[in-house]
Amino acid sequence: METRNIIDSTVVPSSQINLAGVLHIPAIRQLVLLVGVAAAVAAGFYIVLWSQSPAYSPLYADLGTQEAAQVADALRAAEIDYKLNADGSIVGVSEDVNPATWEPHYDRITNETQVQVYQSIVGNSDNVRTHSLLDGSFFLKDNRLTPSGFDKQAVNADTTLPDSFGVFGVAVDDDDFNDGSDTISYEVTLAESGVYTVSASLRYQPFSYGHLTKLWLQGDRVDQVDKFRTIYESTLLRDEFIDTVTTTMQ
Repeated sequence: METRNIIDSTVVPSSQINLAGVLHIPAIRQLVLLVGVAAAVAAGFYIVLWSQSPAYSPLYADLGTQEAAQVADALRAAEIDYKLNADGSIVGVSEDVNPATWEPHYDRITNETQVQVYQSIVGNSDNVRTHSLLDGSFFLKDNRLTPSGFDKQAVNADTTLPDSFGVFGVAVDDDDFNDGSDTISYEVTLAESGVYTVSASLRYQPFSYGHLTKLWLQGDRVDQVDKFRTIYESTLLRDEFIDTVTTTMQ
């Protein structure tokens, strides 16, 4: 199974928010924002940022399964967009629309269609992405955050290590992607001057939605896949909250 960690940032105009339903849900804490540095265990992350209005309000974070479902219902009722869909797909992640594609590694985010996803992408002998470990020949992309002390250049130059060990793809040339951390720059065009609160949360997603859509195609002939889909779709949890950061700019 393909996994990915998630940094999901949401900036919402306060004039459009009616959070009466959200605020009555236990265990809700304010969702506050991140800009810049992400450091965590290797697996994969995604980062999303968008803002168009001068005033924003925090939403939610660190919820249990039922609470997250209640929040989603409240957000739908308030007609508020959010990036993680109920089915586990992520708005802006290309592979969740077309599983044959994937998001490149970004050093700079300039619009909401760009999503930083920390993950490994496996290619087959035809240099095409595959979701099968048996067909995999090499990494087309591996920008999973490395452990602290990990020197990607030294590892990639070490001929005693397996060819599959290291950082692969655009992340190799990203100077600040190393030693257990990465720095992402955001460039956002604002309609007018004012005070802006930017927020992002770090999340882990155990199953990539794009990978699952490929897997479900086998359900008609593989009973185990059909049973797993039944179990998966009967649950509400699609990701795990890890951490959140906040900053205000003007």
